[in-house]
Amino acid sequence: MTTRTAYLLDIDNLAGSGQASLEQVRDVMQAFEIACRPGTQDQVFCAATAMAAYHVGTIRPGYRVLVGRGKDGADRRLD
Repeated sequence: MTTRTAYLLDIDNLAGSGQASLEQVRDVMQAFEIACRPGTQDQVFCAATAMAAYHVGTIRPGYRVLVGRGKDGADRRLD
């Protein structure tokens, strides 16, 4: 039996910024992948503000990207 894992990432919180740059998002994604080593059958959901979400989609097109808006927007998208 294969085990699948779903990862829920709040990119804004992990980057420490609601305006995360491409470099910050890249650093977050790299740290996540080193720490968790998601497999090909795992699901990764990334919530972030619009620009950071765009960066995630550019860096990791296979990850599910959820755009949050306003205060705690990314948090609410992961509810």
